[in-house]
Parts: sequence; C-alpha cells; structure tokens
Amino acid sequence: MTRDDIKILKKYRSYPSITIIAPTHRTIPDRLKDPIKVKDLVNQATNMLLKEFDKRDVSTLINSLNELAEQIDFSKTLDGIAFFVNKDIAIAYDLPFKVEEKVCINRQFEIRELLGALNRSKLYWILSISKKPARLFKATLGYIDEIIDSQEMQENMKGFPFQLNYDVTSDRELLAVGTGYKDSTYLTQFDKEFLRQLDNLLAPYLSNNGPLIILGTEKNRAYFQEVTKHKNLIVGQVEGDFSNSTIEEIKNSVEKIIKEDLNNETEKILKLFNEAIGDLKFSSGLKDTWHKAIEGRIDTLLIEDNYSVPGSINKDNNEFIVLYDHNVPLVETDIVDDLIDEVLARDGKVVFVKDGQLKDHDHVASILRY
Repeated sequence: MTRDDIKILKKYRSYPSITIIAPTHRTIPDRLKDPIKVKDLVNQATNMLLKEFDKRDVSTLINSLNELAEQIDFSKTLDGIAFFVNKDIAIAYDLPFKVEEKVCINRQFEIRELLGALNRSKLYWILSISKKPARLFKATLGYIDEIIDSQEMQENMKGFPFQLNYDVTSDRELLAVGTGYKDSTYLTQFDKEFLRQLDNLLAPYLSNNGPLIILGTEKNRAYFQEVTKHKNLIVGQVEGDFSNSTIEEIKNSVEKIIKEDLNNETEKILKLFNEAIGDLKFSSGLKDTWHKAIEGRIDTLLIEDNYSVPGSINKDNNEFIVLYDHNVPLVETDIVDDLIDEVLARDGKVVFVKDGQLKDHDHVASILRY
C-alpha cells in the first residue's frame, strides 16, 4: 500500500463504506490464528450492516467482503490486512507495518491510521558487503525482507545474493572484500570489479533515491565507498560480517539507524516549517489551515498524531462546524480527515508528528506553496 493508493481510496465516497483492518503475523504459530480473526471481523462488519440495512440492499457488499477474505494467502501475509468495500470498489491490501484491528462503516474509508503508519514506513535498502556472498534487504521500521533472485540470475551474477563465479588462483586476490584484514594496497582489480558489479546490481533498487544502510567490516565498507555511485544515499553503517546472519539479526542491527533517520526527517520538516514562518509561507491552527487547503496553497500539512476534531462541513460555503461534545454518537466527520482529503486532492504532502510538537499552533499547521 502506498500514498497513491490512499489518494485513490479517498475518492470513493458513499454510504456505507466498510473498512476492515486486521493484524496478521509472519510466522507460525501466531499465523495459524489469522484466518479466524479475519473471518470474525468480516462477520462483525456483516452484522453491523444488517442492523442498519435490509439484507437485499447490502448482499453485494457482504459477498465482496467474504470474497476478499477467501482470496487471502495466509502463508504470505505481512503485519496486517486492510479491506475497503463500498458500491464502487472492493479491494484488499497487505500491510508491512503493525496495525490495530478495526471495523468501521462510514461515508468514507478510514485511512488516517494507515497514512500515519506509511509516514513512519519509509523504505530502506540494507546491503551486506561480502564475497560470501553480498546480500540485499529491504526494510521499514520493524519490518525486513531479503531480496532473493532466481537461481539462474544468481549463477549468472545478475541477482542477489551476489558473488563472483570466477576462478582465482592467487591467495592475494581473495583478500580484502571477503576478509577485510589486508592492507588496501592489495585491493586488486579483481576486487574492484566485484564491488563495481555489486554497485551496478544495486542501482535499480535505488532508482527512487531510497536511503541505503551498508553492513560489513570497516575495510569492506571503505572499499565500497571508493567505487559506489550511490555514496550520497548512505544514511548509516554497521560494523561486522553479516554474510551468514539471520534476518532477525540484520533487523536488530539496523533498527537504531532507521529510528534516528526517521527522527531526523521529522526534525528537517519542522525546521522547514520554522523557515516558512520567517518567510510568511505558513498556516497555523485548524481554521487558517483549512482555508489554505481549500485555496490549494498547502505544500506540506503537519498534524499531531492523535489530533482529531469531530464536526461537519457545510458544503455550500466549505466552512466547518466543530462539535465540542466528543461523546455524541454518529458524528458526521472528523474535520482533520477532511483537511487531509483536501491537501491530498491538490497533490500536497501530509506529515504526522508527535503529540505536542505543534502545541504552539493548535496541533495542526502547514508549509505553503506561496
């Protein structure tokens, strides 16, 4: 699931729109319980529909929910599954981040938590530099998976895990990249060729300028940085030989770097916001930010994680009415969700920050285009 998927889902508004979000598991025995949990949530959504509608009026929606559940391959699920069903669309997504279970029926799909999770799910590439072999992983915070290409691609030195299939007769030519202990003067043309091919193989994965974390001995990492074309994408390094490490060991080794990089990214956004204040290209508070969104002026919307404002939108003049009693049932909308809609519809970005980081701006603000 991507931010583009969320933009598409936001366009499908009709009542009832059913959202089911279910946590799933990657490993046995927890994974064995996932089909039962998903079925229970589908039944819960079905019962909610039947309490409000005649069965004939929602039979198509109920059938769509059950069909989506039946199509799941639970042997390949990640950390969660999301179903989105209304009269216009029925679609499911695997989610590579942890979620809380939820069943909602509303006029629009419930995507805010997923958008927040995506905000924290920046994709990283992890390269273990070794001739025993070199390995590549993709990771987000809390999630990691190894790139395993076909046996044919590996044998032809066109896939990961990657190693050269040349015959080498000189002990000296086996040196630094594999062991990391010999002096750099012994880095032969053979080893440079290995690193160049490794870097070329890596290039397609980094085509979207995804950040790179490199693992390996100090010398291996230094040699790689001498030849790589992607040095500017390296956001962290880890010392050690990880050629035979488990996925869990790899994940643990890079978790701190990913957390620090995500925090740095948030700090960069907040710094840009402070600069925008100096340039008078900002909005502050819900009312000001809402009007800037309607005008299409917002480049980046900043919202505290748990900021929510129940209320309704007057479609005649695009003004909102805040409902101050948060305990009143059947609130028409969360105005903050509508604000997100407006920004995404105009190709703006949405960034969630920790609660309290926008306290001087009533929990919501923006960087303006002009």
